[in-house]
Parts: sequence; structure tokens; C-alpha cells
Amino acid sequence: MVRQPIEDRYIDKSQLSDLLTKLFGSKWSFEIQGEWLVLEVPEEVSQDEINKLQEEYKKTH
Repeated sequence: MVRQPIEDRYIDKSQLSDLLTKLFGSKWSFEIQGEWLVLEVPEEVSQDEINKLQEEYKKTH
């Protein structure tokens, strides 16, 4: 498992959960550490996927 910190800004946690489930099934978790989300995943989530989540958040908020 890889621990991947991502900035909490502009991330909808339910959309993040949906993405992680789509990518990894049930083999993931994340914890909130200040302004960071620390993902524990089988492999790193691509920056493109993270950018898509952030763009979606900005469109809806």
C-alpha cells in the first residue's frame, strides 16, 4: 500500500470515495490530517484524476 497525501482543498470527499472504490474496490482508506487527505491505496492516484475531482468541485460549489 502507498500513502499518498493530497491537499484537501477543492475535494468532495464523497466523490473521492466513489473514485477510490471505482479504482481499487474496497482496498483503500483515507484520513484527514489538517488540510491534507492522506490516501492509503494500492497505487498512487494519478494527478489527472485528482485534477478532475477538483474541477468537478469548483463547478458545483
